[in-house]
Amino acid sequence: MKTKKLLAPIPGATRLAVFLNPNPEYFMRSAIKLAFILVAVGLLNVVSVRADDLADLAGKWTLKRKTSDGQAVTHQLTIKEGKFTFRLMSEGGSTVLYAEGTAKVVVAGAVKVLSLSDIKAGGSDTDLSPVDEKYEAPVRVAGSTLYLASGLDKEREESPRLDVYKKE
Repeated sequence: MKTKKLLAPIPGATRLAVFLNPNPEYFMRSAIKLAFILVAVGLLNVVSVRADDLADLAGKWTLKRKTSDGQAVTHQLTIKEGKFTFRLMSEGGSTVLYAEGTAKVVVAGAVKVLSLSDIKAGGSDTDLSPVDEKYEAPVRVAGSTLYLASGLDKEREESPRLDVYKKE
């Protein structure tokens, strides 16, 4: 307590005396607050949403593949200004599935995850119903190639796979 009396006449000394308080309970509360703040700041640096990451995905991407039962299909994914459209087409070019919604990229360390939400889907762009689901997939863009790891966000009918889209 002598410290407070000695430092009190100096401007700001009362705050310094409180900071230097030797009370272990006060010190522990301060240490916990400081640790919480450091962890929160660290998480903000590790997990972030950046518009420039979505800009890397902007454009029309196409994938041709065979389904598990051998049918040839084309996937067409378009991302523009925070929105997406997805079209699954049969070998003849007719739309089998159409979906649209909101797109964003979440960055966790070095991994980028494409997050699709507010999804509406149907047999065509004029026959849409809301889908109560969020779709998330790790992605990587290398030049004009988009690597998208499908089926890792939750248990699905098809096994997880790596889809390789080409930019049009």
